[in-house]
Amino acid sequence: MTKHLPAKEKELRGLLAPRVKMIESLMGDPNRAKKFAATMLAVGLNPNLAACTPQSIIEAGIAAAMLRLLPDPNLGQAYLIPFKRRDGATVCQLQIGYRGFITMLERIGWHIKAYPVYSSDELSFEVDGWEERLHYKPDFDARQSDPAWIFENLEKVVTVVKSKDGELFYQIMTKAEIEKVRMKSQTQKDPRKPSGVWWEWYEAMAIKSAIKRHIKRLPLGDHDVATALGIDDVAEKGSIPDYKRFNEETVIVEADAAPAPKTATPKDLNAMLLQPVATDDAQPESETPEPDPSARLAAELIRRKVKRSGALEYVKTLEGKDVASLLEDPGSLDAVAEELRTAPARA
Repeated sequence: MTKHLPAKEKELRGLLAPRVKMIESLMGDPNRAKKFAATMLAVGLNPNLAACTPQSIIEAGIAAAMLRLLPDPNLGQAYLIPFKRRDGATVCQLQIGYRGFITMLERIGWHIKAYPVYSSDELSFEVDGWEERLHYKPDFDARQSDPAWIFENLEKVVTVVKSKDGELFYQIMTKAEIEKVRMKSQTQKDPRKPSGVWWEWYEAMAIKSAIKRHIKRLPLGDHDVATALGIDDVAEKGSIPDYKRFNEETVIVEADAAPAPKTATPKDLNAMLLQPVATDDAQPESETPEPDPSARLAAELIRRKVKRSGALEYVKTLEGKDVASLLEDPGSLDAVAEELRTAPARA
């Protein structure tokens, strides 16, 4: 059957196959991993990505998996879009939608709402000591879907965040501040009128800008959220992250940046954990080495729904004999996973 598949689909399937175990570890659920792989295949065959190499599509998609976001445009969590590099090559770029940031906050017990405020709406915000009162009354009947009307009449975006302790944080981002963010993008040349995605989806882009700015001001201390912000900041600048290096080391650098000189470093559990696993059909040139016990333990903790950053940090604290002991005792491993899942996040 596979020999009759279109060349690009066959190549995408071939690149996905050795990464199945890795995706399962990242997503924390085999069924969710299958859905992710199916989504990747569907998105990768989208005509909009026709000029992108399959390798760049998979690398950008794996970056989304590391953040546990599905690149399904219907969900709005993350998008895979074509990007033309300075050397003229077209590759795939990951952009995180505002719903992706909302999803990531909800995972750690925080909640955020965003409201676009138009010229026809009512908005007041009062501060009395520690008391803050927000009144917002939208006039939905006056709103129009025309991009020109939206750009001309959107005045502010209000965001409200509720912490896991119930504390409320308010932010009002003005049109001038939104425009300042827009003009930082290399794709935006005219201060009088947006272009591209900013023209077609000005409200959504304004909401995303407000959400990102608000998140950066919150005392979250969450590794995955900070990583998502870093990846998206590079994309917003009109550049592209080095996804291959990010997938191996969780380091965010621009693809055109000069590589750091190689030096002797301690064992990188991140890279070892994310090393693609050979399938039965693969024909390796030499015998595949036995997986490192530390990487195996980190993968087992992630499979038990421990946050990836927490699993790697915990494994680094163990001696070799303790790693082996936990791998041989599933009951103790379950107890450790439960303790790590319920441990309070570090500030």
